[in-house]
Amino acid sequence: DGPAKVGFSIADACSGFYGFSSTVLALYERDRTGRGRKIDISILDCLAEWMMPQAYYAIFQGKDLPRAGMRHNIIVPYGPYRVGDGRMINLAIQNPGQWERFCAIALERPELASDALFARNDQRVINREVLEPLIESIFADLTREQVVERLERADVPFGDLNNATDLAVHPQLVERGRVRQVETPNGPAPAFLPPLNVEGIEPAMG
Repeated sequence: DGPAKVGFSIADACSGFYGFSSTVLALYERDRTGRGRKIDISILDCLAEWMMPQAYYAIFQGKDLPRAGMRHNIIVPYGPYRVGDGRMINLAIQNPGQWERFCAIALERPELASDALFARNDQRVINREVLEPLIESIFADLTREQVVERLERADVPFGDLNNATDLAVHPQLVERGRVRQVETPNGPAPAFLPPLNVEGIEPAMG
């Protein structure tokens, strides 16, 4: 219920992204016109941009969005849901077609798609305390692999909920060679390759 922070310095990264893109834009214009530009980046400006959905809701509704943790404030089902083997699957059901396929294929409960409590997203938000336990009760009888197979057949957005240990051995990162060994005073250690994927340029490690 209390304030929470994200896992890294998001304000610094956010302003860095906008500073970088503004610099590229200014350099491109200089190449075309010969004129330079002053760049003025504010961390608060950048964070306000990233808070748009929540801020606009507050402006137009006259109240803050309710806290939802990793779930979504205004879209249901969206976020992590527990499956039978104790793992969690992230769902992102965002339109009527996805909702209908999710009910029919992933839940094997097609009647839920037109249920008066759940047919529209606004109804699902109001009745989330009924719907979300129902989803988890259906998934409770299935392994993660079984749930994934159903979600893939339903063609709806989803993903695993990984912890930091899982990330270091994630199959896609391993396949793409994103974890390298670097030398340290205490011997070799694994490190993530910076995601600056420009052909012919190898990011410096160390």
